[in-house]
Amino acid sequence: MPYYSRGFFQPTKHRTNEFDLLPSSGPGSFPCPRCGKCYRWKRNMVTHYSMGCDQKRLFQCQFCPHSSKQKSHLRVHVKAVHKDMNFLWC
Repeated sequence: MPYYSRGFFQPTKHRTNEFDLLPSSGPGSFPCPRCGKCYRWKRNMVTHYSMGCDQKRLFQCQFCPHSSKQKSHLRVHVKAVHKDMNFLWC
């Protein structure tokens, strides 16, 4: 009996996109199609692209001028830089 037929794994149809044409094995130079910024690893460029490389920084630190595109990055900043501040996440 195949492994996926027992309910552990459901095969999915592979979706192709423009990034599937890029080589994915090992480090290389992967430029963003929008802004041209180069990344050593394909997955980092894909994350950059999917997060909206041309998007404005939406999350502003309450304690300093720092801003971030991702809320998780702002959390890391606050914990690292503003350790003594009391900060409540909504």
